[in-house]
Order: sequence, then C-alpha cells, then structure tokens
Amino acid sequence: MSRDSIVETSLVGLRPVGIDGRRTLDAWDQMVAFIEADPELGPEHARLFAEPVAEGSDAVEWYRPAGLEGEAVPLEDLEEDRQDQTRLRARSLSEALRARADVLRASPKEELRRMGETLNSALLLPAERPILYDVGGQPVLINWGTLNDLPDPPLAVLQDYLRAKPPPVEPAPLKPPPLPPPATAAEPAGQLLASTLVITERWSWWNLLWLLFALLIALLLFLFFFGCGLGLPLGRGLIDYCPRTLLATPALADERARGNALQAEMERLQATLRDLPPCSARAHADAAGDAPPPPGEPDSFDRALEGVRPRDRGEILVTLIWEAAGYPDLDLKVVCPDGSVITYNHRSSCGGLLDVDANGGDDRRDSPVENIYWEAGRAGPGKYRVFVDNYKGRGAGVSPVPFRLRVKIGDEAKVYEGRVAPSGAGDYVASFTLE
Repeated sequence: MSRDSIVETSLVGLRPVGIDGRRTLDAWDQMVAFIEADPELGPEHARLFAEPVAEGSDAVEWYRPAGLEGEAVPLEDLEEDRQDQTRLRARSLSEALRARADVLRASPKEELRRMGETLNSALLLPAERPILYDVGGQPVLINWGTLNDLPDPPLAVLQDYLRAKPPPVEPAPLKPPPLPPPATAAEPAGQLLASTLVITERWSWWNLLWLLFALLIALLLFLFFFGCGLGLPLGRGLIDYCPRTLLATPALADERARGNALQAEMERLQATLRDLPPCSARAHADAAGDAPPPPGEPDSFDRALEGVRPRDRGEILVTLIWEAAGYPDLDLKVVCPDGSVITYNHRSSCGGLLDVDANGGDDRRDSPVENIYWEAGRAGPGKYRVFVDNYKGRGAGVSPVPFRLRVKIGDEAKVYEGRVAPSGAGDYVASFTLE
C-alpha cells in the first residue's frame, strides 16, 4: 500500500458493528467518498477515519488517510497544549458528522438512511483502547466502528474521551516564614544591663470576630440556665419562657370531640373491611394491560398468524398487528446486538427470520400481520431492539396508525401498544435481552 501504516490493533475482545449484516469497517471507501462529496461535510471530516485493512480474522492494520504528512503520534504522547488542540478539533469534526448522520437517518430515501446509520455506527469506539492519533496536525481515529465485546458495552466513549479537561488549579501561594528577631548587641564587660523586649501585635478583625463569638456563647448560656426547668439561686427575674397550659375553651373542646368521633368511625370501617370476604383472583395484566387468554385459546396475535405460518415454529416471536382504513404499510424491524437489522429488505440476520410481511406493494390486507422468529438456540446473547416504521403514507398511513406488538419468548409474552406516524425513521417500541 502506498500510504504509511499508523498502527496494527487486535480485534480480540472487540465486536465490529455493522448495518444490514455488513461491517462498517468494510464500508470505509463508500463512507469516505460520501463525506468528501457531501455539501455539509468535506475532506477534513473524511480524514478523521484511518483506513482499515484486515490482517487475518482478528487484527486490523490502520493506514493514514490520503494527503496527510507528518509523524503519527498517539494523543497521550503529545505535549499538553497540543493534546488540547487535537482533542478540540476531533470533537468539532465528530459532532458535525454525528449531526449530519441524524439528518440522513430521517431522510425518506433508503440509501440516505443507510448512510446515516453507517456514519452513526462509525462513531462508536471501544473503551480502554487507543483511539486517537495526531498526524501532521490532523486528528485521526483508529478502532472506529467497534465496541467492547460485552452484553451492554458503553456507547459514548468518543464523547467522553474528547471532553475538554478542566484547567489545572493554581496552588495558593505559601505565606513567607516570619523573620527572626534582631540579634542583640553584646553586653559591655563589667556592666549589668536590664533590657525589656516589648512585642506589639496589631489589632485585627479576627480578634473582633473571636470577641463576638465569645459574647454569643455567653448569651446562649445565660438563656439556657434561665430557661424552663433550669434556674439559678437568684431566680429567673424577667426571663421566663416555660410553656403555659392552654385553658380549655368551648371551641377547643368541640374540635377534640369531633376528632375522637372521626377516629372511632375510621376504626369501625376498618373492622368492617376485615370482615368482608376477599375479592376473587384476577389474572395479572401483561405489559400492555391485556389479560392473557384462557389456556388453549389463541389470542389476537395467534389468530392473525393462523393460515400464514406454522403455529409451533420458533422459540422467540416478535409479532406486529394493526388495523386501519387505507391499507397503511407498517414495517417490523429488529436491530440485533451486533448492529445488523432484520426487516423487509433484509429478512434474515443474527439467526432470526422475517417470515410474514404484509401490505407491501399490491399485497393489501384488512387485518395485516408481520412476524420475525428465532428457532431454539439460534438467537445469540445481547440486547435486541424492536422498531415499527410507517413505511407507506397512503390512506390512513398519512396520520399516526395504531398498532399492537407482542414479544413472546417461550411461554412468556409481553404486549405493547402505540401509534406510529410516517416519519421514515421508525419508532423504537420495545427491547429484550438474552443471556
């Protein structure tokens, strides 16, 4: 390769992220070409990403971007002022890329949405790994597009790493030591002199504060000893603040009688409640508030799936149902722990399969249903996120469409309800985590 290598890193302990089953690392050339041609970005933003070249299955050689000269130095090896400059420039470039990615992810065009997802995943970096170099004054990222191989890896590593360090606190100047007393002249021989050394100390505000503090303590002690229940042999004199017993008045007596009557009524009602028979048990509602059907009776989700797929297929099922005039096309999407996506245009990933799709193209149903499932042992550990997208804004699809979503793992099921507008990006609905 014509360009110089910056460093080689290991993928052991890391998890490359990707979009639709393709690693973001493998999309470096398309991503850089898009950034350089984008009117909101430019070549300097593209040079933030070092070029990755795979070295076997567990190592990556990182090369400096085209057009950069100078020595590649890790951020930690730079002088402090140079570190601050590189960190500040990298933060400005990454924030511009992240803002542009958010705009692209909301685009109605699929290719722009995919590029927004790619840029967003490229800005994910692992913790406790080298990630930033300075190459001739240009910040360059390595290990981008990867996360720590953990069930719940940190996602804001780059933002925390680029956060400006607080300025150092200047220590308070030390008070110079007191000067030694002047040396006395030698006593003349044969003479006995009496000398008196007089040390004067300047009156300061600290002396006044201590005096006020002493007076305050004396006042508190005076009030304490003359208070209620304590006294001196001479008596309290004019100071006496013992609480006096309030004289009973007719109004006070009425209020006390009313309070006693209310207390007795409350005790009577509590005793009545204890004697009532317990209420009949009810089935606990699921996450959406629906009571489960009786054993053996299919619910609305199972009825919607009847005739379109085998009932006993899959250990994990994510099912979407909706009903609205105008045949709106809602799309079910699951983002896997590795960043890949299962949806209508990429039906299989991370062991799961979209086996039922509805209202796409000319396929229009009054009671549509979509379903993604995993066979036993096919789903890997990690967090799965579920989205619902109002893909076609036709008929009732131009306004928010109500839907119901069920996540069923074995015999346990949770149901979610919501409304989704035709935003083009999809709404996050639920998630589930597998150990």
